[in-house]
Amino acid sequence: MRRLFLMSVVVVGFTMSARAQEINAGVNLSFPPGTTFFGFSGRYEAPINNDFKWMVTPGLQFGGGATLIFIQGGAKYTLQQTPVYFGAELGPVIGSGGGYSETKLGFTPTVGYRIDDQWDLSFQLYAGLGSTFVGFRFAYVFSKK
Repeated sequence: MRRLFLMSVVVVGFTMSARAQEINAGVNLSFPPGTTFFGFSGRYEAPINNDFKWMVTPGLQFGGGATLIFIQGGAKYTLQQTPVYFGAELGPVIGSGGGYSETKLGFTPTVGYRIDDQWDLSFQLYAGLGSTFVGFRFAYVFSKK
């Protein structure tokens, strides 16, 4: 099941990259109670209008003997003429480790800052996973409209 999920994320990512408005890849660091998770994520963004975009974010995080695999979709709004944005994503999160595997619906509101055309930093709140915790994402932007 996990292999099929990961393969589908890769195929969707490569398919979207051919016509992407923006693709970025990031390093994630999050802090669930009692441990630290480290991982990677990609993101595809396309404009709805000048300040509003829809996005899809697949990713993988490891920590405390557990693994989280997620693919979330949502939207983000950039404040006019500033590098500050607000977003939210929703989607399945598969958690496994220690002989268990569980899928839950995750919700991730985000506050971000576009450092320049190639770098992005965001603060995220992970919710709906059995506990609520914070994290950060630092990303490199590969292509932009």
